[in-house]
Amino acid sequence: MPYFTCYKLHKQGVWEAIEAAVNVDPKKNSLAIAYLYQAIPEELVLQVAQFERAKEVWDALKARFVGVDRVQDAKLGSLETKFESLKMEAESMEDFAGRISAIVSKANSLGAVYEDKKLVRKLLGSVPDRFLPIVASIEQFADVDTMLFQETIGRLRTFEERIRPAGKSQGSKGEIVGAEVAGMAGGKVLIMVRLQINNINGARIKYNAFVVMHLDTARLNVQQD
Repeated sequence: MPYFTCYKLHKQGVWEAIEAAVNVDPKKNSLAIAYLYQAIPEELVLQVAQFERAKEVWDALKARFVGVDRVQDAKLGSLETKFESLKMEAESMEDFAGRISAIVSKANSLGAVYEDKKLVRKLLGSVPDRFLPIVASIEQFADVDTMLFQETIGRLRTFEERIRPAGKSQGSKGEIVGAEVAGMAGGKVLIMVRLQINNINGARIKYNAFVVMHLDTARLNVQQD
């Protein structure tokens, strides 16, 4: 029951009707029941209306709300398990971030708070190997403990989008087969992305795309080798 209801019962001098099982002053018992009814929805009043003593009403309400808390705790536990097990699969960064956000939204509705620090570390630790160079760069040049979740999504999406066109040259779909940090200087990171494509004749072609990332603005330039 809400703290205010307990306070009101004490203030009006009828709390003893809640604590005592027998020998309760009828007037205090009636007042206590009236105050309890005022604190709950009408549909809940109907469910406890059969009880004649304030203590019985209180015990019934307490059991109900404890049960609700247990159900809520179970739901939060289930969401936390799903959150911890999330890994980016064959999907876009936007879709993966959406899956994280969906769990966070459900947890928020149950009273839980997921801080950006936790979300950022989860995101950086759950991406495929092709993102590892940019993750390493972010962790080295940025403060991941203060970085916003949406900012991290933006940087990873920018990286994803800028290397994707490099793998679609000659009208074919490219496949990223590896990536590594080639150099760092002056707040910029040079990342070499290894790609493999099928040309118009069906032959497999391997080449490198060099991505220059400016970590302060998340701008990317791509050069192909």
